Amino acid sequence: LPVSEKGLHKINQAGSLDRYILTTNIRDMNSRLGEKLRYRLLRALERKEQQMIERALNGDEKAISIAYSIILQQERDERRSLLRRNNWLSQREGKKESRKRKWM
Repeated sequence: LPVSEKGLHKINQAGSLDRYILTTNIRDMNSRLGEKLRYRLLRALERKEQQMIERALNGDEKAISIAYSIILQQERDERRSLLRRNNWLSQREGKKESRKRKWM
């Protein structure tokens, strides 16, 4: 992969290429290849999470705690996204109007 000196330094700071790609903002990375790699990494992680959840549903004792933590993280992410949306609505429309359109 063609990487600049600054890019190599940032990758070393992150610890690995995967971690750098997953944690760096798209604007800061400024690489189409990096965006494609991020997309593929996220899809692979989603598939792995789905497999863990399926294993837990099938009764695998080891997968239950992992699936539980995955579900909790998904719920936290969903709640955070709803709070962001409600905050955006309150800023956009004013507090009186946003109370009517809250999603929670």
